[in-house]
Amino acid sequence: MSQPVEQEFTSKIDLGIWKRFLKHASVFKRELFVLFGFMVGLALLENITPLLARYAIDNFIKNRSADGITTYALIYLLIIILQAVAIRFYLYYAGRIETGLNFEIREAGFRNLQNLSFSYFDRTPVGWIMSRMVSDTNRLSEVLAWSLVDIAWGLTTIIVVMITMFIMDVRLALLGVVLIPVLMVVSFFFQKRLLAAHRRIRRVNSRLTGAFNEGIMGARTSKTLRREAENNREFGEMADGLYRESVKASVFAALFMPIVSLLGATGTALVLTFGGQMVASGVLLTGTLYAFVLYVMRLWDP
Repeated sequence: MSQPVEQEFTSKIDLGIWKRFLKHASVFKRELFVLFGFMVGLALLENITPLLARYAIDNFIKNRSADGITTYALIYLLIIILQAVAIRFYLYYAGRIETGLNFEIREAGFRNLQNLSFSYFDRTPVGWIMSRMVSDTNRLSEVLAWSLVDIAWGLTTIIVVMITMFIMDVRLALLGVVLIPVLMVVSFFFQKRLLAAHRRIRRVNSRLTGAFNEGIMGARTSKTLRREAENNREFGEMADGLYRESVKASVFAALFMPIVSLLGATGTALVLTFGGQMVASGVLLTGTLYAFVLYVMRLWDP
């Protein structure tokens, strides 16, 4: 089962590939603008609820009064409805973009295949071509429809949370963000290793998919030449390689997320410790401290 040599990628971003990719994505630019708009709006709506909780604690609970609670409840209900609508349209447009872009790239790839010479098909296994046309196109469309949009949501959330925290109280805000430089160092360390691991997984998975297809397409030839045992051995080696690389990536991911959670919990503990002292001394309202805790927790979500 011969395999073409996989191209090695060492840089983080290949501008040439992204330029070609975005050319296909431009067909859905209207849907993308709408999708990004809904995600930014969703991030804004999600970060209003801590302020509403702050208002409820400092007014209804502290004053033991229910004056205005009907209006408050209606506003809260409206925000929840708007969040549900934003999520609904996010899922609709993301799915539409993913499906449409997948079709667009595959159609362009199929047209390009018709113009290639016979020598290309002589030296390139059908399974490898199918892996490019199916697995990789799926991944590309998922990146645009889901991953890039998640980045927009995450950036909006971080910016809104930090601005709101500094407006409410600068001292607690500094405590909430003091561990972000540590997170950046940890993220940089794991990013390099996770990126390299996932590229190795993609490369091995590509070879495995190609070999699987070649095994089916060339079953008659394999039986004629009695290569079943050899094919099984080669396929088993590739499957073992995919397993090993997947385990390595999973180990890095399993280490990264607990560290992020630990940093987030430490930041929350700092805010609770010093914020609690400020509440006890009458410098800070209880509702403000509660809102800060929610914002610090959300700061680490993206």
